[in-house]
Amino acid sequence: MLEDLEHPEHPIIRRWPGLTLARLSALVCLSALVWLWAPASAFAQTTSPAPPPDAWEQARWRFGPLALTPGVTMSNLGVDTNVFNQPENPKQDFTVTVGPKVDWWLRAGRARLLGSDLIEGVYFATYSTQNGLNQRHSATFELPINRLRPYAGVSWLTTNDRPGYEIDARARHTETGVKAGAVIRLTNIADLDFGATRVDYEFTGDDVFQGSSLAKQLNRRTQTYGATIRAKVTPLTTIKVSADGVNERFTQSPGRDNDGYRILGGVETDPFSLIKGKASAGYRKLDMLAPGLPDYSGPVWSADLAYTLLGMTRFGVGAVRDVLFSFEITEPYYVQTGWTLSVTQVVRGPWDVQARGGWYKLAYRRALLEQVLPDSRTDHYNTWGGGIGYKVGPATRIGVNADYYRRQSSRDTRNYTGLRAGVTVTYGF
Repeated sequence: MLEDLEHPEHPIIRRWPGLTLARLSALVCLSALVWLWAPASAFAQTTSPAPPPDAWEQARWRFGPLALTPGVTMSNLGVDTNVFNQPENPKQDFTVTVGPKVDWWLRAGRARLLGSDLIEGVYFATYSTQNGLNQRHSATFELPINRLRPYAGVSWLTTNDRPGYEIDARARHTETGVKAGAVIRLTNIADLDFGATRVDYEFTGDDVFQGSSLAKQLNRRTQTYGATIRAKVTPLTTIKVSADGVNERFTQSPGRDNDGYRILGGVETDPFSLIKGKASAGYRKLDMLAPGLPDYSGPVWSADLAYTLLGMTRFGVGAVRDVLFSFEITEPYYVQTGWTLSVTQVVRGPWDVQARGGWYKLAYRRALLEQVLPDSRTDHYNTWGGGIGYKVGPATRIGVNADYYRRQSSRDTRNYTGLRAGVTVTYGF
């Protein structure tokens, strides 16, 4: 047994007196990493990675120069036991969310125009004030010219959903974005992407939450400019380093204006790799321009990774840490740190079961007049749930899900629990 290695008279220990079970385990892990990395590194050094597949060629439908991949989803066909996220006397209702989505590509010589459109309706049987129509549209134009690929794009989102984990009420808001830049191919495996984006956030109504006007506190314009270097170190792995400058100007609350920057390093993997997804981590600096408001400097990260064991068990891991702005007047922003974990097990044939959970921490930063105080409070938002799924075909899945959620805060009005349970049907997602 391996545990026998701890015995001083074991033959291996007698030959190598400094070896222990812990050191042997570390040596085995290191050897495995070297064994896995060596072939990939050698391959990357001797061959250039194949060009990425043309998304137009992989689309489900093609009509001349136009290619389409449609999809449709129906989610939350069931019950929500706390429609308004109330701490007392929660209201229950039947609800459903359904809508189509289409990804599309248009070719014209070297030029490419690609986009995505999503429309979904949210319905509540009793509390019709919660109903809404959400839309998300985006389009990007690209023109490859030898080693240079300039691009420009627009995006528009309008939704009545809750904006994140902080605001517990549904409020209509829009996000309008524009971007422009260019990608320069430096070598066969590396490129440089530099550009700028602008996003306008706007609450379109007179919604007030916890005594604060959402439009007054949160309407703003965010501008980002910077560059990213990407290198394809193996046919399935790309590493990148980015540096961005960020400035935000608030329409009705100029005291919240800020400047700053981000420096991030990350990795992206191909869908056919052993570990799929992307992850990045780095440093963010946030300088509030008004006196008396706290600055932020510290780590930020994000990750969305998945690993499938023996083709039967899929592990999904998500992580996020970033600065988000709050509707609170005396607590202008908070640092959100979150983790998610899911395990999906194929049971038999097209059947699968899943267990999942999410843990989020909202650490608020407080300023009162010209006196900067420590974090006023830290709220927690947690979810636990699971479901059973059945794959009807390669692109269609039916699921039955139940998710329990809970928010904990030092403020009694922000504590609540609830349960959402129902049926989900997806096609093409």
